[in-house]
Amino acid sequence: MSRQNCADHLFLLGEMLGAASQYTDLCGSTISEESISNVEVAYARMSELREFHADLGRKLDELETRLRVQLRKMSESAPTPTKENRKAAKGS
Repeated sequence: MSRQNCADHLFLLGEMLGAASQYTDLCGSTISEESISNVEVAYARMSELREFHADLGRKLDELETRLRVQLRKMSESAPTPTKENRKAAKGS
């Protein structure tokens, strides 16, 4: 199995968040038909879910900063193409 990279992980995270959003829609569409005990259990989960959401927001902010710094470092260390290299790349 090949090693996944950051872009792969973030793609999968996006897929999971999309699915999570669909689950909230499902909950919203069924609560009026559920027993009070089920609604109480669902309501009790909200606090923990909000904590997960806040933690994810912080982690995404931190990762965005790290990615920005890494891109800056990489672009600064990348060799500046010379006129001859650009011509060669174009096939001229």
